[in-house]
Amino acid sequence: MELRQKQKRFKKFMKEIISGWFPSRDKERFPEGVKKIRVIDKEKGWYREKVDDVKPGVITRNIEQPLRQHNKYEKIIKRRN
Repeated sequence: MELRQKQKRFKKFMKEIISGWFPSRDKERFPEGVKKIRVIDKEKGWYREKVDDVKPGVITRNIEQPLRQHNKYEKIIKRRN
């Protein structure tokens, strides 16, 4: 499920929520897929993402950080590739 809240003063969206089951990029570790919850809140400047393995319910990734810090991290990753 994907929800977007839009307002004129924000580019693309003000708040985005993604929740549900997604196929995993790493088929060896997570053949059943992953359960993902991601909230991007531009108004408050916050990024949250939680990824769980579907089968055992183990949290594989849990990020809560300011949006500015997250954007810098994403740019570094793109430059490396």
